[in-house]
Amino acid sequence: MNNAELSTVERRGPERKLAEGLFWGLQWHPSGEWLVLVDRNSADEPFALYFLSIATGERRRLTWPPRSIGDVDGSVSPDGRTLDVSTLGLKIIVN
Repeated sequence: MNNAELSTVERRGPERKLAEGLFWGLQWHPSGEWLVLVDRNSADEPFALYFLSIATGERRRLTWPPRSIGDVDGSVSPDGRTLDVSTLGLKIIVN
């Protein structure tokens, strides 16, 4: 995995950076207002799932996996009420 950058660009406006670093698993929330992604706050933390606001760049942490295990993928149900999390071979459903 390489570092990545995620930005929004208005047609006649400046680029606005939403995320930078080592992240993956981007998926749109059904509302269209959030992205779901796998990320971490620092190199000594496990990867976890986050919501990322497209409007503000705010990140909301959704999972707290054990330090030795990290989340590898996640998806949101079509109605936006259920989060499906894959954690290194484990599959967890969060309502």
